[in-house]
Amino acid sequence: MLATNFLRPMEHAPDKGCAKARNHLLLLLLFLFLTTAIVFNLFVNFPKISTVQK
Repeated sequence: MLATNFLRPMEHAPDKGCAKARNHLLLLLLFLFLTTAIVFNLFVNFPKISTVQK
């Protein structure tokens, strides 16, 4: 039920609120993924930079 709603939003929901909320959720997940990737890269690369400068 939930999977078919996720795959076919236009058949089930004539109002665009559900699709808009889903797009907002996907954008939020993408933003969180990008920020975590950047923070992880900083944490991984800072020890390398500090060891190179010594």
